[in-house]
Amino acid sequence: MDEAVLLESTQIFLSCCDSPIQIPPKQDEPSLVLPHVCSAWRRLALHMPELWANVRVSYTDEMSVRRKTEIVEQWVARTGSDYLLNLTVDCPQPFATAAAENPDLLSGSIVPFIVANASRIRHFHISLPFVALRPILDLPSGSLKAVETAVLEPLVRLSDMIMPDSESEYCAWHWPSDSLAFDSAPLLREFSYEPAPLFKLSELELMVPNIVDLSAIDETLTRHPFFAPAFSLPRHISAQLTAVHFPWTALTSDAWCDILVECPNITSLGIAIQPSDAAPSRLLHLGLLNTLFLTAFSGHAHDLLDRLVAPRLDILTFIGTTFPVTEFLACQARSDFKLTLFFLMGFLPGEDVLHLFRNLDGITAMGTLGISTEHFPVEFWEAVGRREILPRLEFLLLRPTAVQAPALVDMIAARWDALEETRTESELTETVPNFDVQFSDLRPEHLDAVKEELKRLEKYKENGREVSIEVYF
Repeated sequence: MDEAVLLESTQIFLSCCDSPIQIPPKQDEPSLVLPHVCSAWRRLALHMPELWANVRVSYTDEMSVRRKTEIVEQWVARTGSDYLLNLTVDCPQPFATAAAENPDLLSGSIVPFIVANASRIRHFHISLPFVALRPILDLPSGSLKAVETAVLEPLVRLSDMIMPDSESEYCAWHWPSDSLAFDSAPLLREFSYEPAPLFKLSELELMVPNIVDLSAIDETLTRHPFFAPAFSLPRHISAQLTAVHFPWTALTSDAWCDILVECPNITSLGIAIQPSDAAPSRLLHLGLLNTLFLTAFSGHAHDLLDRLVAPRLDILTFIGTTFPVTEFLACQARSDFKLTLFFLMGFLPGEDVLHLFRNLDGITAMGTLGISTEHFPVEFWEAVGRREILPRLEFLLLRPTAVQAPALVDMIAARWDALEETRTESELTETVPNFDVQFSDLRPEHLDAVKEELKRLEKYKENGREVSIEVYF
């Protein structure tokens, strides 16, 4: 070790340490100095609970579950009995699927420790099979009195997605209506319950063939969606909530409005809409809302959009049946927001495409998730290529088909040609935004035709431009 570095490190340590440390007489000898400094650092660290209060544990196999939990408990013991804790727990594949099938595999997890120390939890992010994390939801009211951020991600199997026979029947992937764990959490600011799939899109489509590419999803698929018999946010804390994400637990728009009217500081919102016959009763002003994730598999997204005022809305993701273009544009006019990101997993009628996107000229990133855009008019793609529509678009995510591949390649080539022109013209030329394209979940039957069309874009590779492809899996 360099002598100057050693001496400087020693001085830094001494200046940070409150208690006197006896440094060896020969201070330029690393073998003498380092043991003293390191042992002193250890004694100091053992009495600093903040160093031990942040824990992340990942359960990857059955054999290590109990051992990892024991290590975490030993680690957290250094904080004492009162210091607040921040916990992240996950269970990646392939062990997640095995644990979902056999809950006993996670019997030695950290969840009992969390339950026993619920009053000490400040932040937690738990991603486990539902059965494993259910004890947290079963905590009595008032247990989570110190929690500020709560993110729960129950991992769900494909078999869990089967629709119940009645609205009162329990679904493993919606918020349990009898849970009181969070109904009195006075410090809670971010609250999220977002089930995460343990299956692939291709597997879901095999079980429900028409769930993605139908022009309008069959009523039999949406008759009993993600409805919760009852649901409420924590009492007396709504004013400080900044993020609420319950995208698979549906309530009527009236019910959501009753909740959200008490949440003026919401910036990020993810909710699901349950159909209702009630007419909109009042406007819902969310002046700070930036991000909206709206799920409406049985339609009626317009119930919320008809009353929403959100002047700062910037990011919109919609999942469901037909996208309510008229109500959305009315909401935009009423709120005067400018979207920059728009992602759609729902049907957009071909006759509405040009009208919608002519009103979204601020979009920089756009994607259609798992659905076909084959019915989008060729005129739309031509206008996108000329930057008459979506002039600021920098990223496009699509699931193309063989039929529409020529129009898409023409559009991409036009955008990339414009980029090449700006490289050779003067600095006074209008700046053309970069343009990246990704083809996602490409079906095998379309792959060869799409790849053949993409050969027309090979000349752009020398400038680092290439369409990335994610094949349907």
